[in-house]
Amino acid sequence: MTWIILLACIFLILTDNRRVIPVYLIASMWINFDVRCGSISLISLLSAFVIVLGIITRRRNLVFATDMDSAIKSYLVYAVLINVPFILLSTDLSVWSQLNNLKSQILSIILLAVIWKWKPYDISVYKRHGMYFNASIIILCIYGIYTYLTMTNPYLDIMGQYCTNEGLSDLLARSMEDARGNLHGRITGTSLYTIQYGILLVITFFVHKVFCPLYNGKKLMLIIMALIFVNLYLTGSRGPLIGLLIGLIFYWMCSFNWKNKIAYALMISIFLLVGWPYLESYFSLFTADDISGSSVEGRSVQFGGALSMVSDDLQSLLFGKGQGYTSYYLKKYGFHPLALKFESVHVSGIVNYGVLGLLFIFLGNIMFLGYLALKAYKKDLIGTKHFYLLVSFILSYFIYNVLVGNVYNSLFVISFFISLKMGMLQYNECKKNVYEGHKDSCCLP
Repeated sequence: MTWIILLACIFLILTDNRRVIPVYLIASMWINFDVRCGSISLISLLSAFVIVLGIITRRRNLVFATDMDSAIKSYLVYAVLINVPFILLSTDLSVWSQLNNLKSQILSIILLAVIWKWKPYDISVYKRHGMYFNASIIILCIYGIYTYLTMTNPYLDIMGQYCTNEGLSDLLARSMEDARGNLHGRITGTSLYTIQYGILLVITFFVHKVFCPLYNGKKLMLIIMALIFVNLYLTGSRGPLIGLLIGLIFYWMCSFNWKNKIAYALMISIFLLVGWPYLESYFSLFTADDISGSSVEGRSVQFGGALSMVSDDLQSLLFGKGQGYTSYYLKKYGFHPLALKFESVHVSGIVNYGVLGLLFIFLGNIMFLGYLALKAYKKDLIGTKHFYLLVSFILSYFIYNVLVGNVYNSLFVISFFISLKMGMLQYNECKKNVYEGHKDSCCLP
């Protein structure tokens, strides 16, 4: 079946090269990165196909050029080279085993370069792509609600046979039985874990917001937003939900005028005041005593346990035990007594690539992405609202990484660059319409 899905994706792209972005995004929503075609990830094979197609047709398709190109190239070089010192200077894993862990990341960086350079099209094309993406989000979220109501996941029952996770059926059963707060189980949607699905929903939300200016469809936006939040709540994972809420509040506070800020604040306050007797039990997800995962105290204990693994050796402390060491540890020894499953990025990061890795691989990456958004804004390539949307995306990414860990990282980076590129194309179209005196649904943000 996975080969049929891969061939279908390839067919859709070959029949219309303009479908590269929607096909890749929708495939990533529905096909977990652990799903295999033989021994290779389906998403990796799809990425490789897009790269090969781009190289073969580069004179026709890889023609996108902006004032940001030098900065984008710098980021790509940084993303490739930043890992090399930590591979060479880490203490416990061989270079080859670490390169094996990094191969999908390197493939994603090359894919990122190809997607960035892919030929831009008329806004009407992206409007149609937005319709495909929105339809996929709605179906995805309705399916998530269905799995909660029925306590089944027929999709993963089928796809699970193509995954490398041998205990998937037990994992799904535990998720369905794990009652948190007011929940009677937790959903995994199209992902293997509840946390994975929550992070996928956060990324999906921000990509959806990028396409919003093409529509003027506030009702559709509210419906999709509500569906995403319901699914996020049903995962029972607080990290992605808190990350999205803080990112969204930051966006609203920065991009709206004071009149709208006051109006939104009053509406939310009245809603909470009137509805609190009914909402209190649902908010118990954030305060339940039986949930110790993403609490500050819990993460502090985990970090202390992870730090103890590297603190006896200065080289390990600075450069870590090797990228992928936490996965190796869990497979060989099981849960760590204190660090448990190394859930958050600072817990796993201090072990995998040390203090310097946390600074340069994690925080350095975030700062570089923020720099790209700021540079595009200062060069008048994106509007104010889009700039704040990108910053909110980064903020949400940082928060859920610290709270629950780093999964779908490649999808996040690619989605960020797609969002940046879409913002530039939309802003340019808007300026052109204003200059020509046309009244268009895509106004200057």
